[in-house]
Parts: sequence; structure tokens; C-alpha cells
Amino acid sequence: MPAGRARGARGRIIALARSGQLDLAQFAVAEFPLDRVDEAVEHSAEHSGPFHLTVLRP
Repeated sequence: MPAGRARGARGRIIALARSGQLDLAQFAVAEFPLDRVDEAVEHSAEHSGPFHLTVLRP
């Protein structure tokens, strides 16, 4: 997919989420600061699957 189309698709998805038309409540998001990367990797391995996200914050 060309970069311009990807940016457009992202924008449309963001707009849907902001308007409430895209339900994100089903996602379980665990956030970790960068200095806890080992814990984040372990958490991700133990909680993998659809709608389970592990995020590292800078």
C-alpha cells in the first residue's frame, strides 16, 4: 500500500474511533515504560492473542 493511502486509512480509523463508531473497548492494553522492557516482553508472552496489546512508552 502506498504511504499516502496508509496515512489516509489511519486517519479514517482515528476518525471512526473518535466519533464512537469504532468500539475499542474490547481491547486490553497494558502499558510499560521503556525501562521495564523485560517485564513488558514477559507480559506480552503471557497475554498474547486477539485484542491484547502490550505497549512500550518512551
